[in-house]
Amino acid sequence: MVPGSNFVMVEPLDFNNSEPQMLQNFPVSNKVETLKGAITSTIGDDVHWKSICVVFEDKELDSNSKPLSHYNVKSGDTIFYIRNVNHNPAAKKEKNTLGTVYFVSSNDKASWTLNNVPTDMTVSKLRSRLAAEKGIPDSEGAHFLWGGKELATHDQLNKYELGDGELLEEEA
Repeated sequence: MVPGSNFVMVEPLDFNNSEPQMLQNFPVSNKVETLKGAITSTIGDDVHWKSICVVFEDKELDSNSKPLSHYNVKSGDTIFYIRNVNHNPAAKKEKNTLGTVYFVSSNDKASWTLNNVPTDMTVSKLRSRLAAEKGIPDSEGAHFLWGGKELATHDQLNKYELGDGELLEEEA
């Protein structure tokens, strides 16, 4: 970090091998809402800022009205973001497949995406599928966190009422 600097780095979680981008002249006294707007402008997309989820140190910055400093963000830190994937729901049909699930490793911040995930799949089978499709180790002690809660390996995903575009953290 450069003394007296005012910048944060932002990096998407939904693209592998992405490079962080610097938001210059961006003090951590800015609100989360301001950060989301800056990310929207930076990615040059017509995505509205409300459709972006931001994460720092494995915690979602979930209050748009709080400053980044409330979440212990310091100048020069990297904040991850993901565009929420909101598909139009089928008319009154029970959803039994998640279109997209995003993953981030708490160890090395690597990220992965799985599509068409059945909600009746167990957490352990989800872990095995992620390992098989993405070539990552299926280590015995690894587990997933969602919203800070650990997902039990024997539970089905539908127990947690996950939606499309959810972010799960892999912790070894």
